Amino acid sequence: MVNSQLSEKQTKMVTFKKLTKQVLGVVKIKNQPLKNDFNKISFLKFLKIYKNIFQLLGIIAYEGSKRPLFYGQRIWCILVLALIWAICTFEICSIPLALPTLEKGLYFCELFLYSLLCAVIYVNGFMKSLQFKNICGQFFKLHGQLHICSSKFIRLKGSGNALFKRLKREMAALTIGLLLFEIACIAANSVYRTFSGWWMLRSFAAYNLPNILINLNLCLYWLALRGIALLFTWANNILESLRQASKRQEQKQEHSDTLLWFQKEFNTHTYQKPSPSGKIHEIFLALSQANSDLSDLLSDIVAAFRIILVLNFLTSFLVLTIEFFELYKYFDNPTLNEIKLVTFKLIWLILHGGRIFFVLIANNAITTQKCRTLYILHGLPLEIFDSENNITQFILQLMVRKHTETACGMVDLDLMFLLGIINALAMYIIFLIQIDLGNVSMSNTNATVT
Repeated sequence: MVNSQLSEKQTKMVTFKKLTKQVLGVVKIKNQPLKNDFNKISFLKFLKIYKNIFQLLGIIAYEGSKRPLFYGQRIWCILVLALIWAICTFEICSIPLALPTLEKGLYFCELFLYSLLCAVIYVNGFMKSLQFKNICGQFFKLHGQLHICSSKFIRLKGSGNALFKRLKREMAALTIGLLLFEIACIAANSVYRTFSGWWMLRSFAAYNLPNILINLNLCLYWLALRGIALLFTWANNILESLRQASKRQEQKQEHSDTLLWFQKEFNTHTYQKPSPSGKIHEIFLALSQANSDLSDLLSDIVAAFRIILVLNFLTSFLVLTIEFFELYKYFDNPTLNEIKLVTFKLIWLILHGGRIFFVLIANNAITTQKCRTLYILHGLPLEIFDSENNITQFILQLMVRKHTETACGMVDLDLMFLLGIINALAMYIIFLIQIDLGNVSMSNTNATVT
C-alpha cells in the first residue's frame, strides 16, 4: 500500500517536471523548485496546449534546438504571410472607384494594417520567444515568493491553488467564447458574400485569418496580464492580513498594559513594550520586493507587445469608423435585402469594439490593484516596523511608478483612453457623413441643371 502511494507520488512528480520542462524550459527557477500540486499540473497542461496552438500558428517560435520544427515554422509563416499580402493587395485593387476618396483611403488603410499587423505578429513571435519564456518563468518565481509569504497566515494557505484554478477557468471560458465568436464571424462572412471557392478564399485570407491571428496574440497578452493581476490581488490580500494581524497585536499590547499597570507604579525599572514582530516585518519587506518585481514584469510584458497594441488600436479604430458609416448609409435608405449586411456589420463592430475594450479592461484590473495597495499601506500602523523608512520606501516606490502603462509612449492603457477613442470616432463619422451629404447634394444639383 505504501509502495503504491510512493509510486503514484513519483509518477505525479515526473509528470510535473516534464510539463515544467516543456512549458518553461527548466525544472527549477533560480533554485526555487515548483511544488507538486494538482492545480499547477492542470494549469501547466493548459499552458502546454496554448503553447502548441501558438507555435502551430507561428505566434510563438519553436526553440532553436528543434531544427526541423524551427525552419518548418518559418517556411509556414512566410507562406501564410505571402497569402495574406497577396489577397489584401488584390482586395485593395478591387476597391470601387465610385466611392469617395476618403472612404477608399479608409478601406486601403484597413487592409494594409491587417497585413502589416500579421507581419509584426510573426516577427515579434520569433524575436521575443526567449522573452516570453522568461516572463513565464518569472511569473512562477513570483508565485513562489508570495506562497512563502502567505504560508505565514493560515487563512491564506489556499490562495496559490485558487490562483491557478481561477486562471485555468478564465482561460477555458475565453477559449470557448473566442472559438464560438470566430465561427460566427466566418459564418456571417460566408452568408453575406458570394458563396464560391474564390470569394471564400479572398474573404478568409483578407479578413478572417488576420483577425484570428490578432485575437490569439491578444489572448496571449491577456493571459500574461491576468496572471499579473491575480498576483497583485494575492499580494494585497497578504498586506490586508498583515494589517489585521498588526491590529490584533496592538490590542494584545494594550491589554497587557492594563494587566501589568502595577509594574509601572511599584517597580523601579522602566517598563518597555514588546518589540515589533520580526515575522511581520520580514513579510512586509518580501512583499515590497515582490511588488517591485511585479511592476518590472508588467513593463516587460507591455514592451513585448507595444507595437502590436498600437497597430491593433489603429486598425480597430479604422474598422469601427467604416462600419458605423456603412450602417448610417443603410439606415438612411434601408432595404430588406440588406439585412444580411447589417448583421455582418454588427458582428464586426462587436469584434473590434470588444478588442479595444478587452485590452483596456485587462490593464484596468492591474491599475485597480495598484491603487488598492496604496490604500492598504496608508492604513498600516508604524509601530510594526523598525523604522518609518520601510513603509515610506514602499509608498514612494509605488508613487514613482506609473499606475498605467504606456505603449510606444503615446497610448495610455487605461479606460480613459476609451473615451478618447469614442470622441475621435464620433468626429470622423460626422466628417464622413458631411462629405457624403455634400456629394449627394452636388449630384442632385448637377441632375437639376442637366
